[in-house]
Amino acid sequence: MKKRLMALFLSAVTLFAAAPLTALASDSGWNTDLEGLSSTSNKPARITYSDKGATLTRINENDGLAISKTKTAGNFTLESDVTFDSGNVANLIFGAEKSTTAEESFIFKLDRNNRGETKIFNFSSSHGFPTIAGNNGNTFPMNQKDYHMKVVVLDGTCAVYVNEILVCSAKLPAYYKDGYLGIGAAEGSTVTFQNTVYTDLDQKSWRRSPTSKWRVAFSRPLIARTSPLTVCWQSPMRRTLRKSPSLFPREAVRLP
Repeated sequence: MKKRLMALFLSAVTLFAAAPLTALASDSGWNTDLEGLSSTSNKPARITYSDKGATLTRINENDGLAISKTKTAGNFTLESDVTFDSGNVANLIFGAEKSTTAEESFIFKLDRNNRGETKIFNFSSSHGFPTIAGNNGNTFPMNQKDYHMKVVVLDGTCAVYVNEILVCSAKLPAYYKDGYLGIGAAEGSTVTFQNTVYTDLDQKSWRRSPTSKWRVAFSRPLIARTSPLTVCWQSPMRRTLRKSPSLFPREAVRLP
């Protein structure tokens, strides 16, 4: 019995270490698993890489947006540490129809100087640039230099977070489709993105915790070995457990 428990423990440790929870370090200095980032044609950005990350600034428009070749397929999270070098607005882009333009994309806009302008909107001239979800009234620190932004798309609903505080959530419109992911510095801002991570939630098996508004994800091979449920959350950037530690790798996403 002891040998079996030890074997399970070692197996869990191995899977934990191998789990794709940390951004990939690249020669550019930007830790990310997004691939092929490039400036958009309609909102061109100057992209500069350093050990601080990927810095975006506008070229000839008020906004500087960039989209990667990474495309979602179902439920996912996209998150990043952001540092403001100037200005007030940083963007996480998802659901982009093309990797070359921000037109027909969805954007999580963080305005560090105006909570009322922190929102999810559809960058689409054909739909009239509608706001999908406005700020829900939850407060987050204003005018800081550093923030953490996160987008969660799950079962047709989008929720976004600033420093792990839920600030906007809504059901996505029927015309929302899987698309490309990107980042942006808007309204004259210059923003550096670091530890920018995309997680495909459909690679996990989901259960709802019976005692809270958390969904707990287990990697598929470990479902039979994880009982009872222990709710925990692991930061993909820091590999630290914010809740009860467990022998088995797991991740939880808080629902709005």
